[in-house]
Amino acid sequence: VSQSRYEEKRPNAVVRTEKNSSTTSVHTRSTKSKENTVFKINGLKVIEAEKGTSLLALARQNKVQLSSLIAYNDLPSNTTNLKEDQLIFLQAKKKTGKHNYHKVKKGETLYDISQLEGIKLSSLRQLNKLKKGMEPKTGQQLHLKNSAKKRPLLSKK
Repeated sequence: VSQSRYEEKRPNAVVRTEKNSSTTSVHTRSTKSKENTVFKINGLKVIEAEKGTSLLALARQNKVQLSSLIAYNDLPSNTTNLKEDQLIFLQAKKKTGKHNYHKVKKGETLYDISQLEGIKLSSLRQLNKLKKGMEPKTGQQLHLKNSAKKRPLLSKK
């Protein structure tokens, strides 16, 4: 069973290794250029954008409708500028992930995981029997392809 692990996030690369596999893929992107480098997650086009970046500017730069960009990234409809550095999908995320599972790391939210794995937030919740506002506990294994038999343990807020 293959499980994705993000071992390292460097300024110009995301390194992804497959558990039980010797495969390592590196997605590189420029952080010095005003043009965002497009790379792929789960077969979908994505860029990394900095805090304060205008979504309208990103939409125009990448020839995507603003409303689509907001929907693709599960952002509130009134979002104008990014509140933090984040991955921005230029295509609709998928209902399932490329990998079977994702192990929750300290500080990760369901939103973070949906962006890292290229899976719709609503699908991630549904696959793992989670409701809005529920967050999984660090170390829990989330299902990305098939429905979980039971809900993961939840973090205490």
